Amino acid sequence: MTRRHFAAGLAFAVALLAVGQPAAAEKSEAQGTLALAIQDTHQTPIASADIKAVRIADSKTIEAKSDGSGACKLVLPVGTYCLTVRAPKCRPDFTGGVVVRADSVFPVKFTLYPGDPDEKLPHEKTPQVRADELAKFQAAKGKEEQTTAATVVTAAYAGLDEACKACKIERTNGGPAARADHTAVAMELLQNRDFAGALTKLKQALGEDPSDPEAWFNCGVLFLHQRQSGPSAVCMRTAIGLCGGGGKAVYHSHLGRALGAQGDLAGAEKCFKAAAILDPDNEAQYTYDTAIAYHSAQSHAKAAELFKKAIDLKYCRAEAVFGYANALEMLGRKNEALAQYRLFMKQSKDDPELADYRASTEQKIARLSK
Repeated sequence: MTRRHFAAGLAFAVALLAVGQPAAAEKSEAQGTLALAIQDTHQTPIASADIKAVRIADSKTIEAKSDGSGACKLVLPVGTYCLTVRAPKCRPDFTGGVVVRADSVFPVKFTLYPGDPDEKLPHEKTPQVRADELAKFQAAKGKEEQTTAATVVTAAYAGLDEACKACKIERTNGGPAARADHTAVAMELLQNRDFAGALTKLKQALGEDPSDPEAWFNCGVLFLHQRQSGPSAVCMRTAIGLCGGGGKAVYHSHLGRALGAQGDLAGAEKCFKAAAILDPDNEAQYTYDTAIAYHSAQSHAKAAELFKKAIDLKYCRAEAVFGYANALEMLGRKNEALAQYRLFMKQSKDDPELADYRASTEQKIARLSK
């Protein structure tokens, strides 16, 4: 999994807030700062985005807006917060379990996708609403006569039990409040890069309240990071099912990554196409993701075709050029590969995170130039 994959997969932990000063924080409470940056998918700052921070312990709520540069510093009493961001012509975004520590500054970033700004986020929907959505989805497939909200609730929870069993999650049914406590600890572990510990706490959070698709997605991301693609796929499918078979594009794209890791290339490609339908502005990203799946399975001809398509769709990361060059090299197309490796060196020269790629590429260029 590339660093971009992982960064995207963990957006629920690091992607967040934006904003201003709390109107009247009590002087007796220690405070910390969240430094927010809000942008769109083209990395253009979003001004005047509405931000809401809710402290889990007491529902204390602070609202603010991003400034003209898409930035905002939100000074908050210490505690664990849920954050929601909305902006015109963009789908809203949300993350939970953000820990504010005394006298510290924590940077967070939101990338908002095009869509309906009034869309309800998964955590804002009740299980009954999710059941209604699932009933409508099934009815559209010709099952209307046998589907009601009540039967879907029963079926959904039966499905959740199967998912919990597959992912070794113990159902304790403590409810949303208990889930929030476990999620807060998980986010703190995640910030300290203790991925195994964070996964354990997220599984406990799901045991308390398994009705939130975002929680299943988060757990699936960490399974994927632990190279457990089977449980990850179960989590992603459960998140999609709880959204009536739809949900966010990122749910489908991560299911595609899990299936690709299992060698199910047809299934992975189908998921990435579904993500592109839900999020057409990022078709280049999903094409690149599909190319990675085929390249990892050593299907280099198909991978080369898809890397080239992602580049033609203006995929902006130099990794696509590197992947294209590598696929061409594996196909024995030496001169084309050499040209692409040189292009990668030019495009990546100012990116310190690609230093390892450049070192490898220099060796490849020297070898292919002989």
